[in-house]
Amino acid sequence: MIKPFPESAMAATRGLHNSHGLVVGVGIKGPCPSPKCWTYFPESSSPFYRVTFLSNYSPNIAPPGHFLLLTETSYSEHKPVSRSGIVDAVVDGLVATRLITDRQRADIVSTHVFDVEYFYPVPTLDRDGALDTIQTYLLDRGILSRGRFGAWKYEISNMDHSVMQGVEAVDWLLLDKAEETWRPPARHAVTVGGPAAVRQALAAAGG
Repeated sequence: MIKPFPESAMAATRGLHNSHGLVVGVGIKGPCPSPKCWTYFPESSSPFYRVTFLSNYSPNIAPPGHFLLLTETSYSEHKPVSRSGIVDAVVDGLVATRLITDRQRADIVSTHVFDVEYFYPVPTLDRDGALDTIQTYLLDRGILSRGRFGAWKYEISNMDHSVMQGVEAVDWLLLDKAEETWRPPARHAVTVGGPAAVRQALAAAGG
C-alpha cells in the first residue's frame, strides 16, 4: 500500500464502479446437451447472462456420465440478486432456456455458489476523469497498473485484453515499444521506455 496516499487520488477512486457476480456450478447426471463452449442468454426468463459448458473443456472436469454447467449472474446496488435463492433461480432458468428438461431436475447431483466481489469494471461518466488522476499518480511513481481492475476499463477487460496489457507493459519497459491496448492519460506524456524506463521505475520505487 502506498503511504501516504494523497486525498485527491483517494477521492478519485470514488469515481470507479464495478459489478459483482454469483457464479453457480451445476453438476448433472447424463450427457452434455451441447458441444459449445458457452452461450449468452438475454432472455428475461434467464437469471444468468452466460452459461459455460465447463465439462466440454476436459473429460476430467466431471465424472463419466455427468456434465457440469457454470452460470454467471451479475448484481449490484442497482440490480440486487438473492444469494440464498440463486441456485433455485438458476435451475429454473436452465429449464426455461431448455438447457435441461424439467425431469432432469432430479438428475442434479451437486451445486456450488461462488460470490465474486469484483466481477467487471462498469463504465460511468466520471470514470475517465478518475482514472486520469489515479493513473497519472501511479505512473509518476513508476507503477504500471494494468489488467481488468488495474486499468479499470470494461472495453479492454476481457482475458485476452488483460494478457496483452501485461505483454505490452513489459515490451514498453524492455523494448521501448508503445502500448496499444492500454493508453496513458492524456495529461501524462509517457515518453520514456526501454531500459531507461526500468531505471526510472526502480528509482521512483526507491530500488
